[in-house]
Parts: sequence; C-alpha cells; structure tokens
Amino acid sequence: MYFRQLCILIGGLLLLSPAAAHAEWHRATSTHFVIYADQHPDKVRDLATRLERFDKAVRLLRKAQDYPPAEGNKVTIFVVEDLKGLRRLIGVGGGIAGLYEGRASGPIAIVPRTTGTGLKGEIRPEAVFFHEYAHHLMLQDINYPMPQWLSEGFAEFMGAARFTEDGGIGLGLVPRHREYGLKQAVEVPLDQLLTGNYTRLHHDQVENLYARGWLLYHYLNFEPSRRGQIDKYLKGLGAGLEPLQATYNAFGDLKKLEKELTSYGARPKLHYIQLPAGHLQIRPVAVTPLSVAEAKIFPIYMQSKVGVTDKTAGPLATKARAIAQYYPTDPFVQVTLAETELDAKNFDAAEAAASRALQANPRSVEAMIFRGRAIMERAAANKLPASAWDEARRWFMAANKVETEDPEPLMLFHQSFERQGVAPTPNAASALHYALALSPQDADLRLKSAVQHIRNGKGPQARRTLMPIAWHPHRKGAAATARELIKLLNAGKTSEALVLAAKQPEKEAEED
Repeated sequence: MYFRQLCILIGGLLLLSPAAAHAEWHRATSTHFVIYADQHPDKVRDLATRLERFDKAVRLLRKAQDYPPAEGNKVTIFVVEDLKGLRRLIGVGGGIAGLYEGRASGPIAIVPRTTGTGLKGEIRPEAVFFHEYAHHLMLQDINYPMPQWLSEGFAEFMGAARFTEDGGIGLGLVPRHREYGLKQAVEVPLDQLLTGNYTRLHHDQVENLYARGWLLYHYLNFEPSRRGQIDKYLKGLGAGLEPLQATYNAFGDLKKLEKELTSYGARPKLHYIQLPAGHLQIRPVAVTPLSVAEAKIFPIYMQSKVGVTDKTAGPLATKARAIAQYYPTDPFVQVTLAETELDAKNFDAAEAAASRALQANPRSVEAMIFRGRAIMERAAANKLPASAWDEARRWFMAANKVETEDPEPLMLFHQSFERQGVAPTPNAASALHYALALSPQDADLRLKSAVQHIRNGKGPQARRTLMPIAWHPHRKGAAATARELIKLLNAGKTSEALVLAAKQPEKEAEED
C-alpha cells in the first residue's frame, strides 16, 4: 500500500543516511537527553538537535507542559551499530528493533544506527528513536489506560517524523515500514484490536496490530465525525467498563467503523501536520568526546545500565575492577565500578568505589546514591541495627539536597524503610509520591506509590495512580496486577488489595 499525504499547518489543528566512518565515542548533553554514540561529533549533535526538536513538536501538539528533567532523570540513549549489537546487548533474539525503559534510576533507550534487512518493511533507524521517545512523552502526563493499539498507534503517528531543511517537522505521515503490516491477509479483527485481547497473536498479526493501530489513530484524529471518540473510549475504560462495552459506547457499530477505516486506508492522499521551525526553538547541545578512562570502561558502563543477571554480574564486576585500578580518581570510572560491585553483591567494594568517586567529585549524585545503596544492601543482608539504615538514608537525603528533582534518591529513601521492615514515615510516603511525579514512566514505581496510597486509606488516589498502567503494552505483569487492584478497590476490598499488592510481579524489560 502506498500513500500520498497532504500537509496541514499547525495553526489549524492540534491533536492528541549512510553512517560516517567510525569515530570515537561522544557524549551529547541537551535539555532532555544524554546520548552516547560512536560517531563523529557533528552526527551526534545533529541527532540530539533533531530529538530536541521532536520533543518540542510532540509537546506542542499535545499541549503538554515541559519541565526540564534533572541530570539523573534525562533519557540516556545508547546508539549501537545495528540490530545484532542491540540484541546482543539486551540478551534477546530476533524481533526487537529498539528498547525503551522508563525508570526512576534514569530512563534508557537503545537504538541501532542501522537496521539492515532484518525486518519486514525496512525501518529507518531514526524512526526507532522517535517511536521509543514518543512512548516516553505519552507516559509523561496520562491519567487513563492506554491499550496497546493506541500506545503503538500514537508512537507510529509521532515516530514517522519528517524534517524540513529549515528545521520544521511534519508529524502524522505514513510509516512506510508498516505498509507490510497493513497488507496482511490475516488482520487483527477490529473488536479484538480495540478490546486488547492480544494473547494469541502470531508475528504477522503483531505487525498488523502496529500498522492498524497507526491507521485507526490517524483516522480517529483526522475524521471530523469521529472527533472525541478516543477520549470517550478511554474514559469508559477508566471508569471500569468492560473493554467491549467501552468500545461500543465510544465507536458504535464496529462493522461501520471497519468499512470506513478500510476506505480511509485506500485513499491516495492522507493529511499530516506540519509544524514550522519558528515553533521549535531549542537550547544548544553540548558534545564532548569521552576521556581515555571513560572510553575504556564505557562498554561495561553501558552493559551495567542496560542490566545484568546473577550469572553476568560477577564477571562484569571483575572486568570493571581490572580497568578501574588504573583510574582511582576518575569519578565516572569509580561510579561505574560501584554499580557493577553492587550488582555482584560486593557491598563493601561498592561503597569503597563510591567513596573514591565522591573524593574526586563531592557533588556526584550517582556516587551518593551508590554509597547509600551499598550500605542499605549490607544492612539488609546482615540484619544490621537501625543506625546502618539511618546512615544509608543520610546519603539519599544528601543526594536529594544536591538534585531535588531527581526521583531516584526519593524512591530509595522510601524503599529503605520497607527493606528495614518498618512502616515508611509520612515524609517517606511523600517522597515516594513525588518520585512518581518526576518519573511517571516507571511502572514499578507507580505500583509502589499506589500501594502506599492503599496503606494510607486513600483508595481513589491509588486507583488514579494505577490507571495509566492498567493496559501497559510492555509490562503485562504489572498491567494485570493494576487491573486486579482497581477491581478490588472498586469493590471496597482494601485488605484483599493489600494482599495482592504484596505479590507484585518481577520487573520486566520494556521492549518494542
């Protein structure tokens, strides 16, 4: 299927290259991102600039507020060579084109510089960047459920961005890599798409879900007779209606909608939105090469941030130790060592590395966090007295004093009481809820905040907190827990809700 598209200027409508030869690793720092790429600095700066403009464009369309994040809460993006490098880093097989994970310890994304020919419907690497970040922005300020068709449809709508030479951006274009999915003979039926029943989809149907999600989102936003139906649909889900009932209430006759959608997809031209460059002014981007010390330990730093297992944590710490011994005064190296030692459960070594980092940089928030975490983990492992827990909390409070808008120290301050086995203080509960306000993309943090509300007898607040993850497409365990908790809260079964909350699922990677 091939589309031509018509441009609509922003004033009238607002809606929900070959790689250069390898250079050295560079770090680009901008308002919302920290980007690491093994590319020429101009390439890295261009990527950061385009991402910042994209951020501005999506926020403008959504009429969303922009509160620049703390340094520790910016999205860290690792640009890897290709799909093989991406899958090797995250430890999965085929079918993954990028990874995004929203978390209070710092959201991360991994995207390939090239995608090769490993995907049906060739996808531009840039589209992977924009798709993943669209998810991040969508989760920034929602307070309603987000079924997968809508989550992916929104990300595809925003992700197929087109930049003009003067710095403008077009959004809502046809994602060419989804044309294959739109042609599938075995479609996901519309009632199945809208009700979120995706348990038995095979690969081609998953591709069709993304493609039809984009087409349906596009149609519902551009078709005047359908305006407001998405909001009605989401409000129905949020009010506790069964998905099928919420679907019929919002969209009416699904056969009619299916017919209209098919006709819409067959049009030779579709509208899109063009935002002029004057609306997308951003702050300058700083690009610096990694130092010799940083470059040597960077692969370990990247793997540590992406995640390790019980089997890989020890060997990674051993590798970090071998490098860090030559750079005892480098804060980046020592913080990286502290994290690897902590993952390997070498708590004394982790604290020592964090202490060395603090000697080099007394205002290092990361070093304060790792020192506090090392003390907390040692206290939990050895059942140490209250004084040890108090010491850990002092480091979390010190980190919060340096960077008040970083959610991680606030989250850890609350966590320290739970790990100690004592009730969190009112101040700790407030810290947890504010951490969620700063990092609303973290599904585990959202569950913890909701549980704390339930403990404090605040069912309505708990329900509102749970709603955005009740249909989370990439955290199915957390989503199922959230939906069940909402049902129990609606029925006034607070005790049962607390029992269920104690059985929260283990953290799942958010893959796309």
